[in-house]
Amino acid sequence: MKLNETLVRLSQTTLNTMYPTGIKCIFCGYELSSKTDTCTCEKCQKNLPFIDDKKICEICGNQIKSLAPICETCHGKKPAYIIARAPFEYTGKIRFIISRFKYNNEKYLAKPLSYFMAQVYLRNNYNCDLIIFSPLSNEKLKKRGFNQAELLANELSERLNLEVKKDIIIKVKNTITQTKLTQFERKINLKNAFIISNKKQIKNKSVLLVDDVFTTGTTVEHISTLLINSGAKEVKVLTLAHTNFYNKHNHEAKKYLITNFD
Repeated sequence: MKLNETLVRLSQTTLNTMYPTGIKCIFCGYELSSKTDTCTCEKCQKNLPFIDDKKICEICGNQIKSLAPICETCHGKKPAYIIARAPFEYTGKIRFIISRFKYNNEKYLAKPLSYFMAQVYLRNNYNCDLIIFSPLSNEKLKKRGFNQAELLANELSERLNLEVKKDIIIKVKNTITQTKLTQFERKINLKNAFIISNKKQIKNKSVLLVDDVFTTGTTVEHISTLLINSGAKEVKVLTLAHTNFYNKHNHEAKKYLITNFD
């Protein structure tokens, strides 16, 4: 190869590094002028449904309107986990991109989305020893081809320098989709759905439990209880998004409170 050709290629490589092309916003598709950890344009990032500025329960992260530090549910019965947090409310663009992530096989989204989760982990001083993710049943894993919670956990592992412990929690029951179930029905649906395969690896450890969406908290509460009962010192939950439970599911929340605490 001639010297001039080599110099041209090196110059082009340098330009591509400084001013990359083809990098698009994961939300709107707008071409970005530079590479970012979030792959998100300024306009989209500014309009994402961040939870930062909202009044939330200090334990479960549900939005609350009262002056109390914790919500009615956590006051009535404290969860097995210490804290649950997420960067986003499960609405708008976030709801749409999670749907793309899970059902359109857009696995690459785990990397930029995990950045927002890592920031929440650091801001809340989680300081965990290891990461565990919410598992899928073999049937659902085979159908989807991947576990979105596992992909997020792997990316967080890289960002936070924490080891992901796989196959600690195994889903042995193919539960039905919980989307339209009430809180009580979700608890019944998850009964005997999970087992702990290796208690030694979590004994006296602070565990980071990762999932994609915190809806009513039934799944993470169920898994957290198993982890604590199996010797974990504490469990802290981190999800990509959190449903606005007391607004969107107010009727269900009241029904749950009556069922469990009356």
